[in-house]
Amino acid sequence: AEPRMMLYDDYYGKNVTSMNFPVSVSGASKYVYVNSNIPLEDIEVENTASSWCEAKLGKNSDYGYYGRYILIVTATENDTDTKRTGTITLKYRNGDTSVKLNVEQETPYVTVDNGYSENKPFTVGYSGNYYFINFQSNVDIIDLNVTNAESWLETGLYNDSYSSGGKIRLYFSSNSESNSDRKDKVVISNKKGTVLHSFKVVQKGYRL
Repeated sequence: AEPRMMLYDDYYGKNVTSMNFPVSVSGASKYVYVNSNIPLEDIEVENTASSWCEAKLGKNSDYGYYGRYILIVTATENDTDTKRTGTITLKYRNGDTSVKLNVEQETPYVTVDNGYSENKPFTVGYSGNYYFINFQSNVDIIDLNVTNAESWLETGLYNDSYSSGGKIRLYFSSNSESNSDRKDKVVISNKKGTVLHSFKVVQKGYRL
């Protein structure tokens, strides 16, 4: 028989050509079935995405049919600021038969309500007070950090189970002893330190 290989999402499923992974580690292992009459030891696995995902080909113990294998792909957390892509190729060592699986991992993002940014600052009065700003992200909140430079501003992240993100908690101490505005920058980054969003904050000085 002619050597053959095909990728399926399940026993009766459709042919698979691509696989998408979330940014964070949770749920980062996926698999496809490989229908082939080629012995397992005669199939090579080439992976151009090996820097961020691992591909393992083995026998499928759930079914046990000859020539029926399973390809398990496990991705690490995307701690960069770009989409990651690659191709996993299964090749017959002794011929031209091959199949390709394109893999990609989403671009991490953080967006902030009202579009606060370096050019659109979040501005408050001179009184000391707490403020909360909603943010959205495809990165788990436990994998995010928020930082700022000035001691008069305290920042933190607050989990919001009703959205894919949460709230940025800001506490401003009073600026009533000065008539000058003061500024700081709030930075949200991942655990590696890659900046995903930043915005300027301004606290007004006391004015009669």
